[in-house]
Amino acid sequence: VNAINRFTPQQVKAAAVKSTRYFAGLGVSRSTASYRGNITLAENATGNASYSPVLGMGVDLFVNPNVKRLLLRLELSFETAGYTTTTRTPLYAQHTFDQFTGSLTPQLIYNLYDTDAFKFFLGAGVSFNFSHYGHSTYTFADEPYSGTTEEEKNYPQMVNSWISFSGKAGAVFNNRVE
Repeated sequence: VNAINRFTPQQVKAAAVKSTRYFAGLGVSRSTASYRGNITLAENATGNASYSPVLGMGVDLFVNPNVKRLLLRLELSFETAGYTTTTRTPLYAQHTFDQFTGSLTPQLIYNLYDTDAFKFFLGAGVSFNFSHYGHSTYTFADEPYSGTTEEEKNYPQMVNSWISFSGKAGAVFNNRVE
C-alpha cells in the first residue's frame, strides 16, 4: 500500500508510544490506632480518627502501551497522623502519639472502561510501610478508682514496618484527573 501511494519510510513511521507515565498527587487519609496483646488498651479502647493529607508520586508502566488497558503502578507516598486512645476498663489508660509513614506500593490496575475522556478502573496492590513515632506518651492508673495516674514516655513499643493489602476502584477524567 505504501509503494502504491508513494509514501516514503519517514511518512509511514508510526508515532512513538510511551510505555511509562509519571504522576504526583494529594489525597486524604483517615486512620485509627488499635492495640493487641497484654496491654490495657487492647480491651474496649476508644480513640479519635486521624485525618491527614497524603502526598504521593510514582510511575505507571503499561503492559501494552498501544492499548493502555493494563498497567503496573509503582507509588511512593507519605502521610502523618496524630492519635489519642483511651480505655477505662479495667484500669484507666491513655496513649497519645504522632506517626509519620512512608509507603512503597506496587499495584496492578485494569481499565474496565477506557476512552480518552473517561476511564473506569479496578486495582489491587500491596504496601510496604515504614513508620516513625514521635511524642509517644502512655498515661495509666496503677489501681482502679485511685484517682492517681503515672506517665511513661515511648511506651508501648510500636511496629516500625508492616505490610498491608489494598483494593481500589476509580475513574480518570480527560487523562488528567484521577
